[in-house]
This record gives sequence, C-alpha cells and structure tokens, in this order.
Amino acid sequence: MPRYCEVAVPVPLRTTFTYAVPESLNGEPLIGRRVIVPFGKRAIVGVGLAESENPPNGARVKEIAELMDPLPALPPKLIELGHWISRYYVAPVGEAFRAMLPPEIELRQDRAYSITDAGRSCLRELAAAEERTDEERAEFELLCKFDNADSSVSSARLRRHPGVEALAGKLIRRGCLTASELLRRRKSRTQKIVAWKLGPVEARGFNPAESGPASSGVLTPEASAAEGLRDAQEDSILG
Repeated sequence: MPRYCEVAVPVPLRTTFTYAVPESLNGEPLIGRRVIVPFGKRAIVGVGLAESENPPNGARVKEIAELMDPLPALPPKLIELGHWISRYYVAPVGEAFRAMLPPEIELRQDRAYSITDAGRSCLRELAAAEERTDEERAEFELLCKFDNADSSVSSARLRRHPGVEALAGKLIRRGCLTASELLRRRKSRTQKIVAWKLGPVEARGFNPAESGPASSGVLTPEASAAEGLRDAQEDSILG
C-alpha cells in the first residue's frame, strides 16, 4: 500500500508538502527524521511530520529522494513544540523546524548521462557516413565518448567543454541519450586551530632585552603568543 509523508521544508510558506515514500523506505518510520526532497528545480532538506496512506487530491506527488537520519532528529515533544512556535509567532512551519534541526548540509544537484540503443544506432550511421557536417561531427565525437565510457557521465564533466551540455540536451530530445538526476553532498571543510601553551615565564610577560634569541629581533612562538596576550590585555584596559 502506498505511503505518503507530510514534510516541512524551509520555505516562507505556512504549509507542509506531501511526498510519496519510495519502496526503498518501506518499513522506515519517517516522523521526526530529516529527508532530502525535490522542491522545484532543487533539492532541499526537510523533516517528516506525519504519515498517511491517502494521496493529495489532483496533484502529482514527487518521491522522497533520501533519508538522512538513522534515528529521529526531533522526538514527538519537539515536533509539538515546533508546531506551537509556528502558530504562536505566525511563522512558516518549515522555518520553525529548521531552527530546531542540526546544521544543514550543502547539496548539489547533478545529472548523469548515458547512451541509449538509439544513440548507438545513430553512432553507427554517423560512422558509416562518408561526409559529415560540423554538427554531425560534434554529435559523433560526443556519442563516441559516451559509448566508450565505463559508466554514466556527469553534467559537471560536460560543463568543462563549452557547448557540450547543450548538445547533450539535444541528443536527449532525440532519444540518443538518457539523463537521470543525482544528489551530491558537498564535502564539509574543517579548520584546524593551533594554540600555544604558555609556560610560567611567558605567562608573566616576555622581555625581548632579557632573551638571547629575541635580542636579534626574532621571537619564539611562545614569546610571540605571550606578547600578543599582553597587548590584548593592554588594549582592553585602554579601551
């Protein structure tokens, strides 16, 4: 039996959106868990709020693309609180729940292209042709690349060459290529912060005139840290 899920997405609208639950998620409880759903031409992170077996009236229902959490990010009490916040402050329900969820991941929507049987037939015809126009040569070269590829080719690779993605779109309309949507997560960047541990001498202050290496104008890392700490303390007093 088909399942449907009411999903709150972070958009400035005071409503939830209904998505179909794919077969791969059968048996998975979705309430309180973050999901990735298609919204317009992009992918977006939302949270499941309710499940139903009744489809919406007269609307084409899209499927949930991916389940993010192994366990609910929001327990029932927090879901109840999110609804109360939305009602009390007249706030979009998706925005209210976004403030309660872990930080969002960055998503990138991509397309994967593959050659079809019709495309291979077109490739053979172009290969047998004695003469080709400039457009036919471009189609032949592109179809050869797809035919020799071990797997599908991403749109990111096509965009490296001007005009190739547009040509691929034309071949899709003719049935020579097929395209499927992909969702990729951007790699998160981390910063490494290094702090110097001050010894008892440096903590009391550092006098360059009393130190051999520093007398030549070169400060050790510990001395530099101590001097910076002392300057910051003086600035705060003067400020």
